[in-house]
Amino acid sequence: MRGKLMIFNPTSGTGSPTSTQQLIRMRDGRSHSKTLEPASERGVESADDGTWTTRLEANGTTLRTKRSMPRARGSQAVDRRLRLILANYRVSYDGEETCAGRKCFRVTFLPRHPMSRKRVIWVDQATGVDLWYQESDSRGNTLCLMIFLAVQYPRSISSSEIALDTRKVSKRINISRFDVVRDIGKVRLAAGFPVAAPLSMPAGYVFDLCTLVTINNSLTACLRYTDGLSTITICETKNNRVPSHDDRPFRAVNLPLGEAVVDLVNPGVDIRVVGHADPKGLLAVAGAIDTVRERFWVTQLSRKFGVAESNLYTLRNRGLCMEAIATALKVCTQRGNSMTQVVGLYGNGLNWREVARRYSVAEADVLIQLGVTGKP
Repeated sequence: MRGKLMIFNPTSGTGSPTSTQQLIRMRDGRSHSKTLEPASERGVESADDGTWTTRLEANGTTLRTKRSMPRARGSQAVDRRLRLILANYRVSYDGEETCAGRKCFRVTFLPRHPMSRKRVIWVDQATGVDLWYQESDSRGNTLCLMIFLAVQYPRSISSSEIALDTRKVSKRINISRFDVVRDIGKVRLAAGFPVAAPLSMPAGYVFDLCTLVTINNSLTACLRYTDGLSTITICETKNNRVPSHDDRPFRAVNLPLGEAVVDLVNPGVDIRVVGHADPKGLLAVAGAIDTVRERFWVTQLSRKFGVAESNLYTLRNRGLCMEAIATALKVCTQRGNSMTQVVGLYGNGLNWREVARRYSVAEADVLIQLGVTGKP
């Protein structure tokens, strides 16, 4: 596919809210883009071969590289994402419209939970390609709009068309420092500092993957969670901050493409949470990273259910929130299921509330196991 893409971002804050790109996308998912506007970004090129994502600056001398995010491949991965989308959004078909001269299906995704945003996607009837994407908040404000102004589907595209011209490159920067994995424990070991998973996540979000990168010359652990359409990424960087009377100072900023970022400074670690969500919700995610409460709850569950703490921390390393672990323990005790079976449901995209309903475990009973009457 070859096309000209316009991106409108009313929340950019600085610079032009509109940009245009020339985009090439191969059938196997490889892609290449070149920025046409605004003038400050003109000539910037990016390429993604499925393993590495590279960005060539407009001067052609600086190349920035990072690992690509894994795509959903195979029936199991596709089914997992579809299950997440249907669990977290009400999907409706809203008729047919035309975009870039192509007949499209208009599909609306209405979030079932307040943390997520409404999305409308116009899908090319003949190819299944998204030609128009609009994201808005609960008040109807448009946060991001991406629309193809023109599109072509040639029979073939040569690999040279999606390759970057690196002949003038004199500076290469690779920010990736570890593989993209689904085991937080491996990232923690490689990082050399206590990378922590949140105790809870907004409704619908489940752990996806994690890795290590370098940001501003500092080693940073990145944990990504998803609800099928949106992602929330937690970045943790070690610091040497001395505890003070400051009450976990933070700042919130809107980013391009409808994202927001919250920075939270804790003794020993800086936390940054980025996602398509209201900053207040992202702040709650940052506040749920609490190793003191984690140790308390792990000890409490270990004593109640006679399970070794090391086994519970293994589940935490797989990205399970404390409610998910408490639910699994309750189901295994109450219904006689194996832990492997219940945890497998989480791996397939079910959240802890869905698992509790499947096995007739009351949500209140789950929270009681943690000694709380509501979400932490």
